[in-house]
Amino acid sequence: MTDRQWRAIDAMHEIAEELVFEDEILPGEIQLLNNHVIFHGRTAYKDAAGKPPRLLHRLWLSMPNSRQLPESHQVLFHNVGAGELRGGIPARV
Repeated sequence: MTDRQWRAIDAMHEIAEELVFEDEILPGEIQLLNNHVIFHGRTAYKDAAGKPPRLLHRLWLSMPNSRQLPESHQVLFHNVGAGELRGGIPARV
């Protein structure tokens, strides 16, 4: 990567730290995120002693009103055009 690209990544990290929003997901709650429009992460998780282990399900929805992706994403998703279904579970809107 070029120096300019590294500086851009550093700037993105600084902005993310400045605008961070932290939320605890409690049992029974659900969180839906669009990986193409939000920069997100999570902290390490450790099961509490004496309690059942955490159960986490992931769901990949394929939306008929999806936005166009960069051509570089074609390697992963094949279809990058707006409105293209890209695997996952087709959602009805």
